[in-house]
Amino acid sequence: MIRETKPIAQLLHDRVIHDILTQERKHAAYANLGEHRNACVTVRRHEMYPDVILCDRESFRVEHVVEVETEDTLTDAQAARVWA
Repeated sequence: MIRETKPIAQLLHDRVIHDILTQERKHAAYANLGEHRNACVTVRRHEMYPDVILCDRESFRVEHVVEVETEDTLTDAQAARVWA
């Protein structure tokens, strides 16, 4: 039997998301791992599926949206444009 393996960058990506979920105590945390679309935020009638959504535990209001990037998903030029 041949087993398909994930690229190292994807494993690191998923590990970071998992760590956020297991360490988060203040917020209700929801994740979209891989191709799964478990939770979304709606902005101007557009649904978006970020890697992690952190909500207030009582009101469920979205407080933080987390998108995990790896060297495979973000180039130096993109990073310079966004964060320089």
